[in-house]
Amino acid sequence: MFSAIHLFTYPTSTSGKTYLVRYGPITFPVTWSESYLEVIADIDAHYFATQGPLQDDEDDGDSTIGSDAASSTASISSSILHYRTLNGRTYHSDSVTDGEYCHHAMTVCLDGTLYNAPLPEKIENAIDLGTGTGTPTLCTVLATVSSNTNSRRHSGLWAIDFADKFPNCTVMGTDISPIQPGWVPPNIRFEIDDYNKEWIYKSGFFDYVHLRWLACTVKDWPAFYREAYRVCKPGGYIEHMDLNGVTECDDSSLDGAVRAMHQWGPMWHAAGRKVGYEVDMLSNNFIENGMKEAGFVNTVVKDYKVPLSPWSTDPKLKELGLFFRAAIFQDLEGSLQFMWGKMMGWTPEMIRSYAQHFTSELRNMDLHPYFVFRVVYGQKPLDA
Repeated sequence: MFSAIHLFTYPTSTSGKTYLVRYGPITFPVTWSESYLEVIADIDAHYFATQGPLQDDEDDGDSTIGSDAASSTASISSSILHYRTLNGRTYHSDSVTDGEYCHHAMTVCLDGTLYNAPLPEKIENAIDLGTGTGTPTLCTVLATVSSNTNSRRHSGLWAIDFADKFPNCTVMGTDISPIQPGWVPPNIRFEIDDYNKEWIYKSGFFDYVHLRWLACTVKDWPAFYREAYRVCKPGGYIEHMDLNGVTECDDSSLDGAVRAMHQWGPMWHAAGRKVGYEVDMLSNNFIENGMKEAGFVNTVVKDYKVPLSPWSTDPKLKELGLFFRAAIFQDLEGSLQFMWGKMMGWTPEMIRSYAQHFTSELRNMDLHPYFVFRVVYGQKPLDA
């Protein structure tokens, strides 16, 4: 039996889900499996705890934010404020929260649009389920499982922008906590509701059902999609964006060392198993198959590469990585406390050490990590 402290892992091909395990001088491949996830989680929990704080982070006012990140954050905050002011939305303050970083990053990801589904110009009713969830990188389970949402996050931003785009459409945003801002268009309303309980909406009512980053928050996905199908109008659309949290890399820049980035996906998967929620939304065409089984047709799947930092030479991907990293830097330690602390048994010292290593890696432009975000939309048959 190998000692967890001496057993290290790093991925050679996340798409094939094959990992190399190094024990002393011996290296051998291990195929990804659900049972192995918890082993990886235990390994790196000990590893990063033994590493202690990074030397260049010891004197920082915030252990997860360096001066370079703070400068970048100030710059892109100004960019977001300018962008949203130009697009008709005026802020009541000059600050930007992590939810806004992520919302803007996803707008950049989708080339300035809010959706992919071929919606007609005139729609009457739309719903954004889980509208108040925070950032995907910190896992939306924080909002649903722990019921410890952060009120300073101006959530509901997608629904607000969608209501601006469709002024004659009644837009509803639902969440389990009242954390949406007060500055909203007249055609939107927010309601406290739990999509894991009985849905109270009328059958065939919504032209568009939207959900984003609900991984690890839905107890019964088949039932969820069936209800979404029921409330959708014939000819209406459902659109779902999500991820699996596994750090991908197209080159060898992450190889040859134990990385905090490697730990991210396995840890969330192991924690998700403990609470009984699905985390991996990409494997086995999970989203698409769920929609089809519920009755949706004409499904379309599109994957997006989302860099975790501004390492790319591609202008769009570089901008996307800059905003996404800013969201991660907001409160990484705090966001890990529930799932990694309470559920996986990590001590505050372990979490702090891990967060320091993770954010240090995000500052290293020689590393080229990214997440894959998948968007799937489908249509309810016209004769349904």
